[in-house]
Amino acid sequence: MSYVVILSDSRGKGLGELIQRNLKPDSVVCTRIYGGADFPKLHEELVNIIPYIPTRFNDTIVIISAGICSLTIKTRNAGNHEVSYPSSRRQQITQQIDNLIAVCIAHNFKLIFTGIYSASLEKSAAHFAETGTCAVRSWSSEDTVNQQVKLESDINYINSYIAEKAKSTQCAYIYVNLQKHITKRSTKSYKGVKKVVQYLSYSDLPDGIHPNDKLKGELFSKILNALNHMQSLASESTTGRQPTAAN
Repeated sequence: MSYVVILSDSRGKGLGELIQRNLKPDSVVCTRIYGGADFPKLHEELVNIIPYIPTRFNDTIVIISAGICSLTIKTRNAGNHEVSYPSSRRQQITQQIDNLIAVCIAHNFKLIFTGIYSASLEKSAAHFAETGTCAVRSWSSEDTVNQQVKLESDINYINSYIAEKAKSTQCAYIYVNLQKHITKRSTKSYKGVKKVVQYLSYSDLPDGIHPNDKLKGELFSKILNALNHMQSLASESTTGRQPTAAN
């Protein structure tokens, strides 16, 4: 009998229903979805939820699925807009990851982390322009390319940090690889010089930020497998049987 707490950004929509259908009838799922949620937000919510978690359950399993949440809409010359990644948040995010782990250890909660996905800055800017979120479509070249490189570096660093922490604290770390491709576009510099700029993009992120159904399905399947494995280990420990390895 488990109490499962899901704290997630928009990627987690539908996860609670899937888990509830696959758990034992006496288990309970508590889901909190926050669009654009990052680790500080989910840490705050977990601390707020703890006093209300029933004590009758054999174990409590916390699923954390957060984003980096530092993308902004940036206004450029002539009213153009672009999606940018203005500053690194490595230190803040890794500190919040440590805080989340510490809270779970202190309360004897099991913990499942999903990795952070990147975003396609050029692709998301195009999507916002087409849907009217931005006034004018802007291909601003080197700025976007440099911002993308910085974003990729931070995403890789944070995911590696979570993976290492998961090994040392016996948490579960879940990640599904994104399918990368390169988009080429012609652009002009402020001096009117034409050039071709290559942007990193992801076919699994239709709007440049949110995963498609296929990617979400793969992620949900891995989360469910990790959850079932944790429950089987808990059951075997109470019956005295030797734990079996996860598939």
